[in-house]
Amino acid sequence: MDLAAGPQAAAEAARIAALGPEERYAEDVKKAVRFYVRKQLKQGIKEKKLRGLNKDSCGKIEEKVAAKVVEGSTSLGVPGDSAEAFLSKQRREKVKKMVESYAASYAKAKK
Repeated sequence: MDLAAGPQAAAEAARIAALGPEERYAEDVKKAVRFYVRKQLKQGIKEKKLRGLNKDSCGKIEEKVAAKVVEGSTSLGVPGDSAEAFLSKQRREKVKKMVESYAASYAKAKK
């Protein structure tokens, strides 16, 4: 474990522990969405569909897409539901299109 990440990780764990059940569920859903976005980015880079992205831009795309999906959702669910259940097939397709769109805009901005 990186020594510099230790205090940050502890502060993040304390922040999440202080959240109520709804906020904690929203954080869990956001984490699941970020994981799915990361998977889509890795797959796109591996298949050479997404070019011109570095680690920093991938992190920004993950955060933007996850925030937009979770904050823009009108059917987030209730605490106790699984965070993975939030990502229905239809929502996964929308997230995939968002990832491709953001990746294209970041690649253009990089040039």
